[in-house]
Amino acid sequence: MSNPNAPSFLEREIKKLEETWKDTNQKAQERIALLNFTFKDWETYEHQRQAIYTPIEALEEQFKTYKRIYDPKKGTDWLERKKKKAAEFKKSGLDIYDIITKSFKTIVSLAGEDKREFMEKEILEIDERKTIIEKVDKTLAELTEFNKTLHKFVDTLAELRAWMMPACEKLNFITGSTDLSPEDRVKEIFDLQGQVNERLPLLEPLEAECHLLFDGKEAWHQGKPATCLIPCQADLVRATNVCPMVGLAGVEAAFTRDASCTPHVTTNACRCASVVVAARL
Repeated sequence: MSNPNAPSFLEREIKKLEETWKDTNQKAQERIALLNFTFKDWETYEHQRQAIYTPIEALEEQFKTYKRIYDPKKGTDWLERKKKKAAEFKKSGLDIYDIITKSFKTIVSLAGEDKREFMEKEILEIDERKTIIEKVDKTLAELTEFNKTLHKFVDTLAELRAWMMPACEKLNFITGSTDLSPEDRVKEIFDLQGQVNERLPLLEPLEAECHLLFDGKEAWHQGKPATCLIPCQADLVRATNVCPMVGLAGVEAAFTRDASCTPHVTTNACRCASVVVAARL
C-alpha cells in the first residue's frame, strides 16, 4: 500500500527499481540455468569425446577383415553379418557425434571464442577418425556389387552347363553314329548349331565378367579365388570350345551329304568331341 504522504517522484523511482530488480533477477536465473546446463555439457562433451572411439575402433578392426568371398551363398551370408555389425557401430558412432557437436556449440556460445580453437582441434581429430564410416560404406557397397555379379555369373554358367552337357553328348552321337543318314546328320547338326547361336552372345560377356571377378586388384582384396569357382572357369572354357566343334561337325556333315559319301567324321572332330564329353564338372 502506498503512503499518501510520500512524494510522487519517490513512488516512480521505487517502481523503476522493482522492475529493474525483476528483470535482473530473471536474467540472473537464466544465466545460472545456462551455467548449470553448460557444466553438464562439459561433462557430456568430455565423456562422449572418449566414448566415440569405441565404435570407431570397432569399425576400423572390422574393415581389416573385408575381402571377396568367392562363394555366392557364403558371400551373401558373410555380407549380411558384416552389414549388420557395421550398421550397429555406425549408428552408435553417429549418435555420439551428434551429442558432441551439440555440446560443443553450447559450450562455445557461453565460454566464448577463446575456447573454440582447442575444441575445434579435438573435433577435427574425431572427424578424421570418423572417415572410417565412409570407407566401410563404400567397401561394403563394392563387395555387395561383386557378390551380385558373382551370383549372376554362377547362375548363368549353371544354365549354360545344363545345356552344354547334353549338347556334348548329342554332338558325340551325331559325329560318331553310323546309323544316321547324311540328311538326318545335317538336320541334327543345324538344330544344334541353332542352339549354339542362341548362346554365343552369352560367352563374350561371361569371359569379361570372369576376368573382372578373378583378376581384381583392389587394395582390400585378400587371398585367392576359392576352389569352388574353378569348375565355373572350366565350364566357361568348355562352353567356348563346344561352339566351333559344332560348326566343324556341321561342315563335315554337309560335305558328306553333298558328296553322297558314307557318313564320317575327321579324326580331329572325334578327338574334340571325346575330350568335351569326357570332361568332368
